[in-house]
Amino acid sequence: MLRSWDGPLHGLDEKTADRTTAPSSWGVAYCVDAMLEHAVVHPIRRELQFERALKAE
Repeated sequence: MLRSWDGPLHGLDEKTADRTTAPSSWGVAYCVDAMLEHAVVHPIRRELQFERALKAE
């Protein structure tokens, strides 16, 4: 997985990643860096929520 990670982003410098924005499906404009962070952190957050919910049962 890590070997293919930089394929679509190869050559993208930090300045461009921070400056270029695109709207999310829920209408919020995100820079590339924020989109990538969301893509990584969102599933982790959901996993923690599921674990808490199962413990509460």
